[in-house]
Amino acid sequence: QSDELTQMSTCIFDDNTMKARLPSGVYARFKAALVTGAPTSEDDQKVIAETIFKWARELGAVSFAHWFFPMRGGSG
Repeated sequence: QSDELTQMSTCIFDDNTMKARLPSGVYARFKAALVTGAPTSEDDQKVIAETIFKWARELGAVSFAHWFFPMRGGSG
């Protein structure tokens, strides 16, 4: 028997999914920004958002929430 808890975390837009779905330049710039702390350009942000949206819709998502936990090493 399946319930909501057994279905959690079955579809995750993780690094492997990003690498497969994002244009290579966008992926490379995003990964570099994670290391350097540089901002991601608005153009790249749009591509990333559109890619995540398309991926989620392909998997049957009908509603979305963006839950972001920044990794800043501090309190903010």
